[in-house]
Amino acid sequence: TTKASLAWGGGMHVHCAETAIEVEMNLGERGMRHVHWLDSLGVLGPDTQLAHGVWLDESAIDLVARRDFAQLRSLCRVLDGAGVFTPDICKRTMASVMPDRVTWIQQRVTGFAPDSNEVILEDGVSIKYRGLVASPGIKLNWAGIPGLAETLGENGVTSNYLPDLAPYTHQLATNLKSGRALFTQPPMPIKCAGAPQKAMYLSCDSFLKNGVLKNIEVEFHNAGAVLFGVPQYVPALMSYVEKYGIKLNLESKLVAVDGPNRVATFERKGADGAMERITREFDMMHAVPPQVAPEFVAKSPLAAETGFIAVDQFTLQHMRY
Repeated sequence: TTKASLAWGGGMHVHCAETAIEVEMNLGERGMRHVHWLDSLGVLGPDTQLAHGVWLDESAIDLVARRDFAQLRSLCRVLDGAGVFTPDICKRTMASVMPDRVTWIQQRVTGFAPDSNEVILEDGVSIKYRGLVASPGIKLNWAGIPGLAETLGENGVTSNYLPDLAPYTHQLATNLKSGRALFTQPPMPIKCAGAPQKAMYLSCDSFLKNGVLKNIEVEFHNAGAVLFGVPQYVPALMSYVEKYGIKLNLESKLVAVDGPNRVATFERKGADGAMERITREFDMMHAVPPQVAPEFVAKSPLAAETGFIAVDQFTLQHMRY
């Protein structure tokens, strides 16, 4: 298949690391994870699409990045999820966006040594710096909600935080005619705090255009105490909540998903102030995972107690270095 696709210039589309069982099977039969096995066959590259990838670990993600492949996530997860764009429009090779006069070191950073002004690469080599701009991103902790990773992309469960699932979000929003649609947001910090609501409003707009909004019970479960952290935006957002008849559930955190039975479990404060758990059946659910600092950052001297890099909130300069 690989030789044929290369000869014909058609590219390859491979489903990869969709389930924990698949990961265990590859480790047992081949002694390596799926992505590493594909790389050993010469499959990885800019003409290969890896679908799903729910159980990719950091080493697999880094390997894909080193094979000259990148994805523009924000565009895909929001507008592709609304059917505005298709996934192919959202992709660029890493080489095509690399600035001129930049030395591109295709290795991941595994540690920081700020007392000696060095970063440590995965091969053990250290690189000196005069100034350091650290942009390690944030880790999507899919395993933080039991049952979520196993049911993504099926049973009506989707998330635009996985670009490959954005078309499934659009499919669900287009085809749902009645029932209950749940949209969730985890505790802060998360990347793009507006993204969970964008998925909800765009889905509701689809319900409205299809003439089925009146038949669908829409709920927003936000682990935070307010609709949005910047007060100036709340009135405008509330106008959409009212327009679409969305039921707000603040301080309601998704803690478990039973995909086959289409049941979500939430943790919230009860009337007496004690924490309680409730369950909600659903026909569609857009879930956003909790998010944490990458491990190599959390264990480094640069980290604050939160695990993220300790910076001044006004200047973004490190608090100690």
